[in-house]
Amino acid sequence: MKDTGQEELLAARYRLAGFNIEIAEHSFSASGTDFPAGSWILPAQDRLAETVRKIAADLGLDFASAAAVPDVPRHAAKAARIGVWVPWADTDSIGWLLRYSLDQRKVPYTYLRDEDIRAGGCAIAWTSCSTGT
Repeated sequence: MKDTGQEELLAARYRLAGFNIEIAEHSFSASGTDFPAGSWILPAQDRLAETVRKIAADLGLDFASAAAVPDVPRHAAKAARIGVWVPWADTDSIGWLLRYSLDQRKVPYTYLRDEDIRAGGCAIAWTSCSTGT
């Protein structure tokens, strides 16, 4: 899939969290189509085709199919862990739009409060900081 900065890429990444995704480090061509660096490469995997079809329909993304994995340098791309820190001083307005946007796209995140940050250990044991999503 070409990564051209589509807004729905974040949602797609989490819907594909159970699959291996690689990122092309350079531009390449496959099946007569040019792909820029950063494009997603999804090697063949069980249930991938049906999942991709559903995601494409739900999110309006275009995935392309190739007979073989392109011969381009690439690296694995795990779904990132997202933390939303909401400082005590302004809990009403800071982050509500971000949290709403993530919730609408079904993107998981950990809500972090000031006391979670002060308690420490968040970078080492991320889940110990979680107070819910």
